[in-house]
Amino acid sequence: MIRTETILKIAAAGILILVLSPGLRGQQKISKQDIEQYTTGKEERLEWMKEARFGMFIHWGVYARTSDEWKGQRYTGESCFVMRQARIPVEEYLEKVAKPFNPIHFDADEWVRIAKNAGMKYIIITAKHVDGFAMYHSKASPLNIVDGTAYQKDPIQDLKQACDKHGIRLGFYYSQHWDWLHPHALAQSGEESYQDNNWEWPDRSKKEPDIYYREKAYKQVEELVSEYDPSIMWFDVPGWITPEQSFNLLKIVRANNPDCIINNRIGNGMGDYGTPEQLIPKDQTQFFEVCM
Repeated sequence: MIRTETILKIAAAGILILVLSPGLRGQQKISKQDIEQYTTGKEERLEWMKEARFGMFIHWGVYARTSDEWKGQRYTGESCFVMRQARIPVEEYLEKVAKPFNPIHFDADEWVRIAKNAGMKYIIITAKHVDGFAMYHSKASPLNIVDGTAYQKDPIQDLKQACDKHGIRLGFYYSQHWDWLHPHALAQSGEESYQDNNWEWPDRSKKEPDIYYREKAYKQVEELVSEYDPSIMWFDVPGWITPEQSFNLLKIVRANNPDCIINNRIGNGMGDYGTPEQLIPKDQTQFFEVCM
């Protein structure tokens, strides 16, 4: 297992450059034809999902150990947000939250059988949530369940095998824009709105999101689509993701898995379907999936 101090050195590495102003976003021109080259065939890709209609969405990460509480204080919302709400330092998060994580009773086959018996046709699970800790064996970052926890196993690989065995499709949630374990993940969501780790790395003028994308996000998305063969890549919280960043993610998915469905949260209109939450949209002209 990689030591925490080694992980911190890797996470803190990178050249600091001034972040581009909003007016400079999108210097590389991407044409409509460029995008269409990678988004055509949407109806064919969505065909199985339109027939499936019912799936299981699993939010699971090392943050589950907090149970929405940190040092005696309870936080509202989901446990995946406790790291930012409590402003937990990276070293402490890795040592006290991630490292002891050891789900010895995890049974991928049981999870899949539960979904199948309920009539579900597919499962989506968090491969990396906003905290930045990967729930599979990532070679791109040691901040993962195999190298950074007591469990030291890859549950996503087990889940993939169980899904194949029971005829259930598997997809991955991946937080591409937020990552609280990387110093350059700016997570900008508006003119003056950010969801970054500003308690560990407060100087936003020194954050360049493209460094984060090149060092981590692009590589991890490629790992997921090339090594685990997902049916869906479910991106989230795109915020002010640039067209270039969305397009690069799109190309990576299509190059490695042409039939993989991509949700709209890849950003910039490059997804295959919509993902409203807790409501059925009035406009149903476009295909959508709702988590209720």
